[in-house]
Amino acid sequence: MSYFLHALPWRRALCVLAIAAWHCGAGAQAAGADGLPEALRGIKRASGVCRADDARPGAGAGAAPAVSPDFGCAIPVSALQAMLALPATALVDTRGGAAHQAFHIEGALNLSALDLRSKLYWRGKTVVLIGDGKAELELYSECARLKQLGYKQVAVLRGGMPQWLAENQPVAGRAPAAPQLARLSASEFWLASQSLDNLVVLSKQQSALQGDVAFSLVLPETTPGSLKAALEQHRKERKGVPLSAVVLAVDAGVEDQQIEQLQQALVPLPLLVYADSREALVRQLALQKAIWSAQARGPKQLACGF
Repeated sequence: MSYFLHALPWRRALCVLAIAAWHCGAGAQAAGADGLPEALRGIKRASGVCRADDARPGAGAGAAPAVSPDFGCAIPVSALQAMLALPATALVDTRGGAAHQAFHIEGALNLSALDLRSKLYWRGKTVVLIGDGKAELELYSECARLKQLGYKQVAVLRGGMPQWLAENQPVAGRAPAAPQLARLSASEFWLASQSLDNLVVLSKQQSALQGDVAFSLVLPETTPGSLKAALEQHRKERKGVPLSAVVLAVDAGVEDQQIEQLQQALVPLPLLVYADSREALVRQLALQKAIWSAQARGPKQLACGF
């Protein structure tokens, strides 16, 4: 008998024990008005049909609705410098805990977007969101969401910590060189290239990427002057369109010193640099397509009930 019960799923084993107790009279209990003994009342009925909410991951989890990014939230490093002396300014470092512990702006708190949505008593403060400079579209959307929740003053440090360091500002902790923080992996480059608020430019060595990255420009030479000329052309052609950063794809041999020179030429606009191969990007694109395909097929049918 014990081996038989051990082999059964626990809910069925519980049912067997309860029914045995009912029939054998051990601890017998009177049936209720619905005809079920007390021992069976808390057990859900077995069902081979999924409920509507079984297939909705995160249902009822309070997921925030999508909002349009507010690019008006962007402030340069110089503006944040002036705000640091104000007592009502709250700096929110949205990077991961390890990155924050390694280095951060003095006084910045390491909080997530969800943390901020629960701190409604901060609505009278000037809140500045600080990220890693590589996925800022999300921060601009979060800024808009916080405004909807009643925050009066919310801003995003344009370029995040990489731009703060590129403009030689102090930090608590030990930070790597600004050009190192500006470098992108293949996945980060793909994500940055999909944001229409970024200008994507390619060196001659990376011109083959133009077929993979829509609306990208090829530079005649990778110099500060050529980069600034491309930026001015972009601003004339897309007047009034927000510009968050310049994303540059260069040869893998680019040195930090050259990246730093290009960064200084664009201040206060952030510069992000991709220095990996086209093959690495193609692999990333294949992976992304596989993810899209899996999402299109939808989740597998849940095995509900017993």
